[in-house]
Amino acid sequence: MKRYAVIEDSTVVNLIVADSQEVAEAITGKQCIESDHMQIVIGSVLVAGILKPYASWILNDNNEWIPPIPKPEFPERSGRYAEWNFETNEWETIEVDPLP
Repeated sequence: MKRYAVIEDSTVVNLIVADSQEVAEAITGKQCIESDHMQIVIGSVLVAGILKPYASWILNDNNEWIPPIPKPEFPERSGRYAEWNFETNEWETIEVDPLP
């Protein structure tokens, strides 16, 4: 038997052990994804085995998680880069000594 993640509104809501995906879905009445080789965290959003990185990020048409605002771009070797701040839900500019 295999382990399946039970999905509801793109969220893992439970785990079930069943003979097949069809059996798991028949028992739960919900979409199920085989999870024997995945790390599953109940309550986290799961798409194609990729957990949603931050609560505010959205799924695009290519099934990729993207931030709600575009990442700022900086010139190469400028000594600046952007890092997502999950508490403020925005990009934070980090400055370091520029490379020579």
